[in-house]
Amino acid sequence: TKPKKKKRPKMTFREQMIEIRPLLIVVAIAGIAYGGYRLLPQYRAPTFMLTDQFVTETTVDFSGSRPSVLIFADQEAGEQIEAWALKLEEVFGDQISNFRIINVGEVDGPIRPFLQYALRERTEFPILLDYDGVVSEKYECIAGSVNLFVVSPKGKIKSRQNGEMTDQGWDRTEKAIAALL
Repeated sequence: TKPKKKKRPKMTFREQMIEIRPLLIVVAIAGIAYGGYRLLPQYRAPTFMLTDQFVTETTVDFSGSRPSVLIFADQEAGEQIEAWALKLEEVFGDQISNFRIINVGEVDGPIRPFLQYALRERTEFPILLDYDGVVSEKYECIAGSVNLFVVSPKGKIKSRQNGEMTDQGWDRTEKAIAALL
């Protein structure tokens, strides 16, 4: 004869939530420690075409031989891009393709030339302008935060970091890039 299974008493929704709360906390901490839970590594990076402040169209299709690093930000987090971009340039130079993308979806059409002019005056490095926010949406970027993706030459996302550059975030990014070189 088979042993009888003990039946669990019926639980209310509140009791169920209390019981699984520790699991939810662990999942949340793992997601934060990982650097985000959206568009996880090993997913195929969407290709796209955007125009920079110099009105040059750039297609990012991951068909080259170098790893790519995509640094997304919106206007709120735009200043955070520089720390990441400068460190990447300093450490990896031309071993990687480094793209800076700003989601400027809230900028109205008539104001766009002024934005382009301001960016041209501020930096010589091309900044791709995501006017409709479509590319940022495809990459599931978190608003108000830098969203950095390390992408293999074959177009696989190998790492994702969200937020300002930290020592821990830099270490993960550097290891992900080094593994592709």
